[in-house]
Amino acid sequence: MRISISVAVLILAFTAAMPANAQIVQIGPGGSVNVRAPFVRVYVGPNGETYVRAPFTEVVTPGYGYPAPQGYVIPQSQFFEPHIIEPAIEPAELAEPNQVTEMNWQQLKSYLRSAAAQLEQDLDGELSGWKKTFLPGTILDLVPEDGDDPLDEEAVEQLRPILAAFNQAAEQRDLQKITSLVSFQDVRQSLAELMLPPQERLHHQLIASSRRLQRDLNRVVNGESLKAYLSLPAGVDEDSPDGQPAAEELARVISNYEALNRTSQFRAVARLTSFQATRRHLADYQRSLATESRADASLEELELPPPKKNE
Repeated sequence: MRISISVAVLILAFTAAMPANAQIVQIGPGGSVNVRAPFVRVYVGPNGETYVRAPFTEVVTPGYGYPAPQGYVIPQSQFFEPHIIEPAIEPAELAEPNQVTEMNWQQLKSYLRSAAAQLEQDLDGELSGWKKTFLPGTILDLVPEDGDDPLDEEAVEQLRPILAAFNQAAEQRDLQKITSLVSFQDVRQSLAELMLPPQERLHHQLIASSRRLQRDLNRVVNGESLKAYLSLPAGVDEDSPDGQPAAEELARVISNYEALNRTSQFRAVARLTSFQATRRHLADYQRSLATESRADASLEELELPPPKKNE
């Protein structure tokens, strides 16, 4: 099998640079060659097709004696998996979703308690009078240190006027000395998140992780088809939080995630944190909807005695 001079030079250069026991050159079916080295990927197929990826460059060449067809894609081998490249998109599009949204209940409680303790310290001295407004001590009393579950309804009701005080203060320019405090912003943000109804919060988590996955797939060759394959079902819309997808459609999307998670060819995608988070949130969302549906069905079947007539 012939190998182009440029590819051969890359193979020799990176083979020499690696330790003797490193498995950077693999021979596949039909005599195909796959080379893995830091920041460089080289694939030479049995028909002479080549793929070379290095920092700032990516070159695909068809086999010998054939013109490169439009949309040419190198055939997959048992060790050639989807690879991730740097996206050519604006930095603003890479902004991470709200970090508290992705936290579980336990992490969110710990985060809020830490922020409230810091706010209590930040309000010492000349700002101490504001502790009666923002009540960081009360927040610490009402938010337990542990437990991966939502707050009980009684605690939520007691925290509601405190969150209202934070929101009202945030709109007043003359209070910027307080509202600009990182601890103030952290408490306001995490308190609002913690007080969300469980299913609404799960919906937000699903939206956030899915959006992050869609951005991550911009860095994957042929990522557009994967983005469509892994898109959320109709009915799960951030602008319509009360909307719900059809059970069959939700099951189909979950099946797509499970199929990709089991396919070794897509290990690079399945290892993405955003993929696993979306996969987990989809399963939780399905269970939540099923529980709600059973509760509604039980309520419909409940038979109450007729009201007593006034004697």
